[in-house]
Amino acid sequence: MTPQELQQIATVQDLQKYSEAIIGAVKTLVEPVIQPATPDRYLKIKEVETYTGHKRGTIMGWLQKGKPDRNGKLVKLAYVEFSPGDYRILKSELEHYGRIGAMEVKARPSNLPGSRMKLLGKTA
Repeated sequence: MTPQELQQIATVQDLQKYSEAIIGAVKTLVEPVIQPATPDRYLKIKEVETYTGHKRGTIMGWLQKGKPDRNGKLVKLAYVEFSPGDYRILKSELEHYGRIGAMEVKARPSNLPGSRMKLLGKTA
């Protein structure tokens, strides 16, 4: 080996310094992902009303009848009845339920600003 090649070989101290830097960088990337999740909690119907902005009748409809998913099948909101009439809903279940049936509105000529066509297909 030439003297220049020998100088480019990493020493033990170099390897330790680089490994510490790599471990530090990996920790900053991974720590937010592996943090324990906040504990899920049960919400009372009144809290669900406040959280969603819907009235009690609508929420009870979700529990008893459900709402249609993307395929038109009725899906009920999961709940636990702690005592007769005392319904509780996990916050995570409520958030998941809010995504059921949600469809992405795609940009079409009929719903772009300045378009002569209206959403129902009528021209202006």
